[in-house]
Amino acid sequence: MEQRRQQLGMTWAEVATEAKITVETLRAIRRGKNEPSPLTKSGLERALRWQTGSIDAIYAGRQPSPDTETRSQPPDAPPSLGADGLPFDLDSFVPQTPAERILKQYLKAMEQERRELREVRRRLEAIDEKLDRLATDEATGGEERSA
Repeated sequence: MEQRRQQLGMTWAEVATEAKITVETLRAIRRGKNEPSPLTKSGLERALRWQTGSIDAIYAGRQPSPDTETRSQPPDAPPSLGADGLPFDLDSFVPQTPAERILKQYLKAMEQERRELREVRRRLEAIDEKLDRLATDEATGGEERSA
């Protein structure tokens, strides 16, 4: 990982940010104190511009494979977000561990709440517009409507 990070001209903090993990988690993985989850592996492979499976290859003593796909974003661009606002597609994410299953359930619940809040916000904005019109009508004595 060190060699690849240097090839890409990235700092460890940039790798961690792009992989969507903390610097502390990345440090633990690099020191062999923490084995990354499938989601973390995917993030690291994306950050280091490696093909899927490269982290597993490293753990198996093989070389990682550079991502030969042309990227639509420069390395310093923020990752594109899925429909649910996450840096991956939540619906296609297959949890591998109990913690990932719980996380997926939590994220789905949060997305539902986000949709409900957007609807509440839309309704409040409509009410606010009506109140503004009423206040304007009251201030002008209804002259605007008769004009």
